[in-house]
Formats: sequence, C-alpha cells, structure tokens
Amino acid sequence: MCQRPNFQDSPTTPRESLLVGGQLFGGECREALSVIGHSTDNSVVKEKMRATFEYRQKLVHDPNASSSLLDVFPRFLDTPGLIDQDFSMMLGDDVSERFLTKWPSYFKEKSHRRKQKSSINSLC
Repeated sequence: MCQRPNFQDSPTTPRESLLVGGQLFGGECREALSVIGHSTDNSVVKEKMRATFEYRQKLVHDPNASSSLLDVFPRFLDTPGLIDQDFSMMLGDDVSERFLTKWPSYFKEKSHRRKQKSSINSLC
C-alpha cells in the first residue's frame, strides 16, 4: 500500500524554495518589476518573474501585502505559464507536474457539482 506523506506545514508556512538562483533585490528588483509591467515579450516576462520569485514569496507571506500581489504582478493574469513556473520553483518539477495533471479533473468535478447544486436551488 502506498502511504501518503504527512505534511504538517500549512500553506502559509514559509518554506525554502528549490530553485532560487539569480534572484534580484533592491534597485534591480524594482527595475525588473518595471520591465515585467511594460514588456510584450513573454520570454522576458517569465525570466524577470523567475528572478523576482523570492520577493513575490515575501509578499505572499506578508498578511499586509499579500492582497496586493496581482497589483504588483499583474502579468499572472495575461501570461500563460507563470503560475506553473512559480509552482515548479516552490515545489519542484515533479510535484508541479502531478498537480497540473490532476487539477483539471478535480476542478471539472467540483464545478460540475456546483452547477448541479445551482440548478437544484433555482428549481426551489
């Protein structure tokens, strides 16, 4: 029988990232944020997003700043692959790939149940 790992840390627990080389800080980070906001080249955006990962993780784990994440990094909304890139940097390629493989079926099932529930409620 395959035993699942026992994860005791919550999603809000800061953890060491697996792939954080080449991170930008200070003025270089601010410059990268500007490039991210203005570039139309997705490869440049992905490169700068990778280089600002540690800064983004600090925002995510700061209760006063986490709500501004999409204001600081709006390219999550229009650039495919950025969430996957962050997952890979946080958890490694294997875990990220397994998550993305399972996510569509989980999401589809959950949205289907929500739709059924909505249909039943509209009949009442």
